[in-house]
Amino acid sequence: MSLTTPQDEGILKSWSLEKDYANNKDSLLDVGRIVYQALYAFGGEPPPTPEDLEGPLIAALRVNNVFKAICISKGHARPALYPVFARAIARHMLDYEWQVITKV
Repeated sequence: MSLTTPQDEGILKSWSLEKDYANNKDSLLDVGRIVYQALYAFGGEPPPTPEDLEGPLIAALRVNNVFKAICISKGHARPALYPVFARAIARHMLDYEWQVITKV
């Protein structure tokens, strides 16, 4: 099941977040790996699913310095949009980079 909605795709495109994601992919994937490993280590069995990771990954992105820099670079974006950006990027990561995020 895909987490990324058409609205998420529109946000990624219209705010040029696809380009920012590509330019910072390794750092953002590191955040995803850390969140996955923490949930896997402390969450018990079975391993976390993309749906389990969505909320914690959004929260982790919002406090990540790379993500904050991406948001700040969008000078015309109000800070109220930052959680929307985090959700769109997190869902995109979980849909398209799951194998990378879960590789231990």
